[in-house]
Amino acid sequence: MKFFFAYVCTPPESLTSERKDIYMPTTKEIAERFFDTYDTRNASKIVADVSNEFMMHLPGMPPLNAEQTEQFMAAWYNAFPDFAHERQHVITDGDKALIHVVGRGTHKGEFNGIPATGKPVTVEGFNLIRVANGKVAESWAQFDGLGLMQQLGVVPQPDQVPA
Repeated sequence: MKFFFAYVCTPPESLTSERKDIYMPTTKEIAERFFDTYDTRNASKIVADVSNEFMMHLPGMPPLNAEQTEQFMAAWYNAFPDFAHERQHVITDGDKALIHVVGRGTHKGEFNGIPATGKPVTVEGFNLIRVANGKVAESWAQFDGLGLMQQLGVVPQPDQVPA
């Protein structure tokens, strides 16, 4: 059993050609794949990469399980159908990966009761992902919600606030 464990954890470039089929992706690879799947607009594909106990933590909301995350993502991409994330940094430590992203899109559908404005938005954020048994087990997202509301015109920009 010790040989099998060491063999599975060996980096892919050092595996022999006949055993590449047992390669286990790294925490970084799992987290990047999970995050990149967001932009496919296929919420069910996102859910396929998560564990049965998956929970997503978003600011101002109760934790979401896989089904609720799928619903949230569908609503997000309905409001911002061209939204795409660009990874800036990925830092890993054991079973966790921190991903710094900048997302851009256009507000073309209702979002949290805000009718479509047609305005372009840029949102910066961080997502901490925990991996267990080769799947995403938890995700904690923090993003610039105030900046998003300002770009949509719901909250005044700092230079528009009376002194």
